Amino acid sequence: MFSTARKKARAALLEEAKRQMYRKQVVFAEDNRPVSSVKALYSELNKELFEGLLPAIEVKMNGRLQRTLGKAFYVVQSGGKFKPVRIEIKKSHKWSARFLRKVMTHEMCHVWAYHFHNEKGHGPKFWSKMKMLGYPKTHCWDDALPCEKDVWS
Repeated sequence: MFSTARKKARAALLEEAKRQMYRKQVVFAEDNRPVSSVKALYSELNKELFEGLLPAIEVKMNGRLQRTLGKAFYVVQSGGKFKPVRIEIKKSHKWSARFLRKVMTHEMCHVWAYHFHNEKGHGPKFWSKMKMLGYPKTHCWDDALPCEKDVWS
């Protein structure tokens, strides 16, 4: 029987193996252009990555987000259709330009999945879009700063 420490070590080793596999298969996105505001970033990425097809929604910083770096919200319309309504980004985080773009892209992929595929959470449509945009599951830059690590890693 494995001890808790050995289980954690084994899980970390498997996670690193996955990261190495993705590094060989996918070109990771890295965009260090400065960001003026999260609203402007949403508009910019919508044009560049989503062909301007995402709906106009509220995008704001939130000083109360604790457990996540960003969150995409939706409401359920009649017939069970998801309608994206806003994105909130954690205000109290040391953001680098490339990491803020990654987190915003992540939340925008949720908006895309809600809007076009009626999919919530981290489903297959969501992850296929993330991978297509250069951010596959377990994405991490080789030179990532501590503030550029995903909170669930």
